[in-house]
Amino acid sequence: MKLSATEGWKPGQGWGQELRLPQGFPAQAAGLKDAQAQTAGAWSGQGVRLADGGPLPASGQRAWVIIPDDNQSRAFLVYDNFRPLMRWNRLYYFAISIGTLADALDK
Repeated sequence: MKLSATEGWKPGQGWGQELRLPQGFPAQAAGLKDAQAQTAGAWSGQGVRLADGGPLPASGQRAWVIIPDDNQSRAFLVYDNFRPLMRWNRLYYFAISIGTLADALDK
């Protein structure tokens, strides 16, 4: 999928990845508000890991934790490139599906 810089897409940067949240992760920390953004390193310091248990990538990019379901069964770390995906449909799972499909096609 090709999005242009005029739509807010930043070439060479990903959109996000699935996470494993630590026990007791505060639900109010998740969301796409600017005040909820942190670096991957800051999230890692709070016990957030990749879905496979590995460490988050070292990055100075701002990132958000989103939880598409209320029960915290799945969580994602998303970056600025997630926002253009949500312009067409404001549902988290829509943007996650488009990003995941684009990742699969890019391999």
